[in-house]
Amino acid sequence: MKLNKIETSISPYTFETMNDEMVIYNEESKKIIVLNQTAMLVWKKIMESSLENVDICTEDIASALMKIYDISESEINAICNDVDETIDLLFQSSLLKK
Repeated sequence: MKLNKIETSISPYTFETMNDEMVIYNEESKKIIVLNQTAMLVWKKIMESSLENVDICTEDIASALMKIYDISESEINAICNDVDETIDLLFQSSLLKK
């Protein structure tokens, strides 16, 4: 799968969903990451794309979030920035690998 035109893989992980958060344990790096509800939706969109072997980009994820939260198109730049920050954190935590 390509994420923002970069070939990306997902590290082996286990997870638990609690209330509006997801706790993910990266089995390779032995790191734990906690995702809030919005970050969890970003992760789920990336996972869906990976399972379907479909490329995805920040704008695709932002558009999906905007529909879920009923956000106007005028906010697209702010939403894309937030999605990019979340993707960066997923790479930093080694859940996503280039």
